[in-house]
Amino acid sequence: MLSNAAPFPCMFAVGAFRRGHLRYAFVDSTGDEAFSTVREALLEFMAVYRRIGRYTSLVTFFRPDREAIALCEHRRRFWNLLQFLHEHDPQPWPERVPATPDDPHWQFCFAGEDIFVVCNTPAHRRRRSRSSACMTVFFQPMWTFAPLLEDPVQMLAACRPIRSRVETFDGMGRHPALGMLGEPDNREWRHYFMPDDNTDPYGECPFRP
Repeated sequence: MLSNAAPFPCMFAVGAFRRGHLRYAFVDSTGDEAFSTVREALLEFMAVYRRIGRYTSLVTFFRPDREAIALCEHRRRFWNLLQFLHEHDPQPWPERVPATPDDPHWQFCFAGEDIFVVCNTPAHRRRRSRSSACMTVFFQPMWTFAPLLEDPVQMLAACRPIRSRVETFDGMGRHPALGMLGEPDNREWRHYFMPDDNTDPYGECPFRP
């Protein structure tokens, strides 16, 4: 996160790390039984996140698997986790956010808030920006982006250098499915779990509202 030789692409994440604004959860399993632990940690975080810092996130580390597993299995676990959180959400889906993932304004929601979610795994080898020693899920409330979302010009100005740094960091072009929130062709769920190359492994979103 603090490397000068290979700067991490997301300046917001680096800034939050430097300021101590990130919060962490450690999950003692990668199986479905771990989902309740994530739910409790996320509920605790969502209750206080506005008092932590502007670019705060909850970083959730899962116990590493004893043997390497395929990227598709990590992807299955990730979407099962989001589905579990949705089905055990103590609050209704907020009316301001579309319920269907096929809407360009859709975001994952939990505890009454829309959240940007990112998953990193050990099976990501080419796409270094999504590579980690264990399955790691980041939950960043969209509240942290509020000043940028209110000004599309500022949002574009903030995203351009990040995307340029991602291409340098990963050594490959930007995935063609990645766009900006609200653009007609953009689907935010495609940002959450990226393939290890620029192909499309989905077809449709695994999340079911």
